[in-house]
Amino acid sequence: MSNEPGIRFSPARDEPRLKRSARRAQGVYYTPPEIVRWIVSRSLEVLIDKRLRVLDPSCGAGAFLLEAQAQIPGCSLHGVDLDPIAIATAKQALSPPLNLNLNVTLNPPPPLLRSADFLSPSYSPAPFDLILGNPPYINIRELAKSTTPAYRQDLRQRFQSARGNFDLYVLFLERSLELLRPGGVCGMIIPNKWAGLDYARPLRELLLAETTLHDIVDLSGVSVFAEAEVYPHILIFQKLPRARNHTVRVREVGSPEELFAPQSVRWMSQVLMSPKTISLQRTLVVESRVPTEPLGQRVRLHSGASGYTAGHMAQLLQEATEGYNQDSNSQLRPFIVSGNIDRYSIRLGNIRYMQRKLRQPLLDLNSDALSPLKKRLYAQPKIVIAGMFRRIEAAYDEHGLALGVQVYAAAEPLDDPYYLLAILNSRLMSFMFRERFAAKKLAGGYLALNKGQLEQLPIRVVDQAEEEDLACVARITELAKWGRVTAGPEKKKRQAGRQTHQG
Repeated sequence: MSNEPGIRFSPARDEPRLKRSARRAQGVYYTPPEIVRWIVSRSLEVLIDKRLRVLDPSCGAGAFLLEAQAQIPGCSLHGVDLDPIAIATAKQALSPPLNLNLNVTLNPPPPLLRSADFLSPSYSPAPFDLILGNPPYINIRELAKSTTPAYRQDLRQRFQSARGNFDLYVLFLERSLELLRPGGVCGMIIPNKWAGLDYARPLRELLLAETTLHDIVDLSGVSVFAEAEVYPHILIFQKLPRARNHTVRVREVGSPEELFAPQSVRWMSQVLMSPKTISLQRTLVVESRVPTEPLGQRVRLHSGASGYTAGHMAQLLQEATEGYNQDSNSQLRPFIVSGNIDRYSIRLGNIRYMQRKLRQPLLDLNSDALSPLKKRLYAQPKIVIAGMFRRIEAAYDEHGLALGVQVYAAAEPLDDPYYLLAILNSRLMSFMFRERFAAKKLAGGYLALNKGQLEQLPIRVVDQAEEEDLACVARITELAKWGRVTAGPEKKKRQAGRQTHQG
């Protein structure tokens, strides 16, 4: 299901008009009214007690609070936002309505709105019945531009989900769980990355262990936020240990109308969900049919370059001089990005990397900026795998290439590298990846992978005593080598893929 630009929700209403650059820096994406209405309505269905204290921890102009006020008159509304202008706008929007007949105002509890940091321990209200909203989507690298090291260290110490290159929304979910009363409900729209990326695993562990998940709605197939490459899920959970037989309502929505349609609902057992990754698809299980081991046990997997070092690495790249010819002793290595990798082949040159265009980029392995591990990785033979694709694309690098962000490497294999290459490039492996890790869907039918997902891919383990197995592996290896040498023809690649299915 692709994120079609023509299929959109309505634009958000009455939000402060921040510039796009400011929205990106603050991780702000305003929520369409249909989604606001559905989240509030569905969250209320889950709650039993309707005498509600309601919080939006990143309230903006108050869209979620306005909807809560409309659906549950008389509720106690609370809102927090770092932006004082947004708070002022929300206060105006939530002013008590005037009764024109009696010339008096209605008398619900006055909304309590304040400009504050929801994640700060200084914000310590009484527990809430319902927490709603759209938390900021800002990763640790962006956060580093606007906060002190001491602030970020404090977050890592106080939140168990603040691990690795975390995104701020995972902390908002953990903090929301902390501030809910027992039995309280949280309904939020968040990036689909929560279900699959490594940094979000502590959050998944927390939610699966301490909450009842009620709804996961996949909105990756429809454009939710204008001018934003965010592929969201709606997540609704309750601060209540799950029943042993509890099932989660799962939906994929491809248009605004489908959000309110009762059909296309599936049910998944929460007890069977794994914190490794939460896949919303019905998976093909091959592990019970043939002996397999995860790819991470058959090779050493590496990321080409980290996001932290990407900018600095871009400055180290240089153009090849006329007459350059790589040999195994040269410390100047051709540099590739995800787009250089095809199935079984690598096309060198002509890259765009961190706003630089290079025709024949080289990286000097003698650079002090490279760690010893990266120097060894770049210099050695390895399988390289594109980090973004419609179908998995892997090729064998026998000469030693330097790798950019969104390129992954499988080094020191226990199996013939061409055998692994054929498995990775097979239709079966792409199908399994798409089914198991659909949370990483991007626009145009693309998928993005990470090292943690690669580690889990099942590899058929060959019985060295079985002549039939060995013959099959030999045939697969031969076809994979042919596909690499010729960079085609496609027929040979398909044959290699079919052999892996049969093996």
